[in-house]
Amino acid sequence: MNLADLYLDAGKYNYTVKCLTKAEEYMPDSLAIKYKKALALLDSDPEQAEKLMHLVFQKDPEHTNFYIYYDLLKRLVIQKYNEQKYAEAKLYKYRAEKMTNFVQENIIYKDEIAFDVIEKNVAIKKKKANITFRFKIRNLSRLDLRKLHIDIVFKNNDKEIYRFEQEVFNNSTYLTTYEETPVFDIKISQKINYSKKHTPNITAEVVVYKNPNYKYSVGKFQLPITINN
Repeated sequence: MNLADLYLDAGKYNYTVKCLTKAEEYMPDSLAIKYKKALALLDSDPEQAEKLMHLVFQKDPEHTNFYIYYDLLKRLVIQKYNEQKYAEAKLYKYRAEKMTNFVQENIIYKDEIAFDVIEKNVAIKKKKANITFRFKIRNLSRLDLRKLHIDIVFKNNDKEIYRFEQEVFNNSTYLTTYEETPVFDIKISQKINYSKKHTPNITAEVVVYKNPNYKYSVGKFQLPITINN
């Protein structure tokens, strides 16, 4: 697999396919092998690439690059119309539309949104933590962002102290490509336990999703702390 990855990165697609075909003998059900094989076949055998992409997307849509697959389907639609194979063209068009609808309703891919933290800090006084966490979200996708939930868990030394949950969009409101939200301004006042041995350590773990079955972890943010006793 490592050799196949090197060949794929180097654009040596014939060697990539040979390596992956050999690996498939030992791991016939591997979706990773089928997906990489599809990438290697995009130009030389687009129809076979589509068969493999379709199979992988059905089983693991989160780890199938939507844009690569969508562009492949569009290419095949045009190719089949030019060949006057209209039934095949309609099939590829149908798959492209169905996949787009599924992604818009369910999946956020890595690098499709930018989570911009504007301010994050904690002021602690008399064992009470006053937390400020301000951020905005930008849509970096080629698709409108029509559904979005956000879940932020604030923790002190890995113990949950507060959970912020909000539905940002729900199809009636949405974020167009490269548009950004207004600033979200979270201000929390929570009692926390700490001592000289166990000093406070406040973090914010951010998860976004359209469908709770397909959650995307934005990251874990460390909040600077000021203690005024």
